[in-house]
Amino acid sequence: MLVPFLLIYSLYKSQISKIKLMQIMKFLVLIVSLIIIISNLFKFSYGNYSDIPIKANFFEWFNPNSTYSYKDLASKGLFEFGNQIGAILILFLPFILYSVFKKSSLINIFTLLCNTFALFLLCTRVSVIGVIIVFIYSVFTFIFINILEKNKINLKAFVPILIVLSIYIIVLPNNPMFDRLTKRTKLLGDLCYDSVLSSSNNIKALNDFTENTSTDNTILDSSSSDEDMIKYIENTYKNKQLHEQFLFKSYPYKYDVEFWYEFLQNSIYLTTDYRYVERSMIERIITINNNPLDKLFGITNTRIQNIFNVEKDFVVQYYALGIIGLFIVLAPYFLFIIIFVFNTLKSKFKSLTILSSLSFITIIFLFGISYMSGNLLNSLSFTIYFASLFYLLRRQKKFIIKIALTCRVLFFIYNY
Repeated sequence: MLVPFLLIYSLYKSQISKIKLMQIMKFLVLIVSLIIIISNLFKFSYGNYSDIPIKANFFEWFNPNSTYSYKDLASKGLFEFGNQIGAILILFLPFILYSVFKKSSLINIFTLLCNTFALFLLCTRVSVIGVIIVFIYSVFTFIFINILEKNKINLKAFVPILIVLSIYIIVLPNNPMFDRLTKRTKLLGDLCYDSVLSSSNNIKALNDFTENTSTDNTILDSSSSDEDMIKYIENTYKNKQLHEQFLFKSYPYKYDVEFWYEFLQNSIYLTTDYRYVERSMIERIITINNNPLDKLFGITNTRIQNIFNVEKDFVVQYYALGIIGLFIVLAPYFLFIIIFVFNTLKSKFKSLTILSSLSFITIIFLFGISYMSGNLLNSLSFTIYFASLFYLLRRQKKFIIKIALTCRVLFFIYNY
């Protein structure tokens, strides 16, 4: 967790130019994207949701008679975590768009196509919908900064970007991500997707489905024996579609029968919500510990991972490191942002550039992604690239040195 701040410091000491950093970004995008694209086309990519080789490539998406599901088609190349590799490609995308905006060369346009296509193949909500969000705020930034600097806007520079976005939107409905959302909606009536469940008929269908799936409506009283509750759990968890991983491995039900019995009283909507299950197990551990210091110092990341990883950044750091640890880990990120905003306002936006603006917006966007999907801020494979965005915000060596040294001292004190 300390590495990103030391990397920012190292970037400043190396005095690497922004042009060189942009070239490194393009090179990395091409490597990562081409691995995902080529492995998909030749069908040796790992599935993003199955961790086994995909069964069909991109062209099968357009087959109306296809019997494959999103688990058979979503690709993450040869990488271990599709969520993290998708966030990295999202991180780079605004700067690839910037390269095309500055110079519409074949290599820049090819890199942009590879970047968006690779994100498209990942088939996650973050990667697929994130592309459109990044295109929108990047184009807005280009226009805003040019107006701010009173530069004439070169409309021709937007043509390649708009063409790529148009192609993306045309093929978007064929993405297997929508198959996943449709199946979840039919199975659970996922209330988070208001656009899908806008009609009262759909909501009624959800209620009917929930009632019909609960085959055992017997609620045991407090005097019921463990044997009765165990029998209830064993007879009910499949009907509530609770994943066996949670019940038998992460937090075995025989060690805490009362918790799992009470948990299975929830609706099927909650028992199939992995993030809700993960948080419920961790909160139960904290309740049993009954240690006030857990809120301040956490129960350690090792203990959480031995149960089950909570797929929400900020939340998992709170449980693992407590309030103090959460502050130490995340405060430097927000200090960079606060200083950037302060200096921008102080200069009356005169210090604002396209690169610094894109970096700032992308940082905020990625914080939102990390909270929604998790597994980013603890990941070196993501944070080593995330650090480059902070480097692009502002060149302030003294401030960077103070932040890096402060982080080192705080982490040393906290760990020992």
